[in-house]
Amino acid sequence: MTPSHADPYRPRGKHRSKKPTHRCWAFLLPGRRSPLEILSLSIALFELRLDLKDNAKLTTRDVPAFREQLLQALPTLREHKCWSGETGGFIQEVDLGTDFAHVVEHVILELQHLADPRHRIYSGWTKPTPDPRTSGDRRMYTLHFQTRSFEIGSAASKRAVGIVSDLVRGHPPDTRGALDELGTFTW
Repeated sequence: MTPSHADPYRPRGKHRSKKPTHRCWAFLLPGRRSPLEILSLSIALFELRLDLKDNAKLTTRDVPAFREQLLQALPTLREHKCWSGETGGFIQEVDLGTDFAHVVEHVILELQHLADPRHRIYSGWTKPTPDPRTSGDRRMYTLHFQTRSFEIGSAASKRAVGIVSDLVRGHPPDTRGALDELGTFTW
């Protein structure tokens, strides 16, 4: 075998450089000269494990003026549909009393939406995760959400937890700072 045919999965020609490329050189089809290409990798799935600690037994109804402060910080949350599929469904959940992991999820999604120059709609879901150390108490949650990259997902997660923590304590959140930070990333 000649060196050029030694590895049929290795890119040839101008694509040999070490420069990053959006092409996925996974395999060549028999009888074909060019590889299959992934034309875009636009959205990734991010998983976050969240421990609510002392706030695990609280819901959004237990914190005075939580709904009003949340909507003052992020008024566009009014548009979130949530599981009901109806505009305003998330705020209905807040009014009924939802856990703070669910609120963190929606804040993450909205921060990304507002910071994204193309204003894409992101989605996610939250589920309780039993913690074997605490006899299965519902203080641990797993959040899954769409994001553009690990860095953006990580920054949005940290900022959302900070915003919701501030709201629970009755402090004004730094929403503008969160959006400014997220705006520095390449979308």
